[in-house]
Amino acid sequence: MPLAGGGTLKNWAEAFVSSGEELGVLLSNRADAETGTERATTRGFRGEVIGLLNRFRAALRDEVEFNPALPRNLDAQIFGTFDELDKLKAGRAKTPTTSNESTTESVGPTGPSSEVGGPFVDDSSEGGGPFVS
Repeated sequence: MPLAGGGTLKNWAEAFVSSGEELGVLLSNRADAETGTERATTRGFRGEVIGLLNRFRAALRDEVEFNPALPRNLDAQIFGTFDELDKLKAGRAKTPTTSNESTTESVGPTGPSSEVGGPFVDDSSEGGGPFVS
């Protein structure tokens, strides 16, 4: 589709996307410079935090089973927001495509909160996982 002033809509869209990618790189570099750290050095922290949450969740379930005074839905009260965020992310990962293509599904571990570890399991080697967009 031709545009006023020359060029086409395709050319404009390609330039727009290219500019956005360049801006993303510049912002990423600025963030790294401002913090004084590289992202590679902080990737392990996310895995450690997820591991701690998994251990806490498992211990909480054991305590709920052992102590009848605790509410049976204590796990849902504490981790319900995280479970909802995981479900939303899994829903976003399924993107509609053209009729000739298949849909892309979330590769990260998702599942009901009744599974040990719930959605906090981080199985990626690069520190990604279920909460990385």
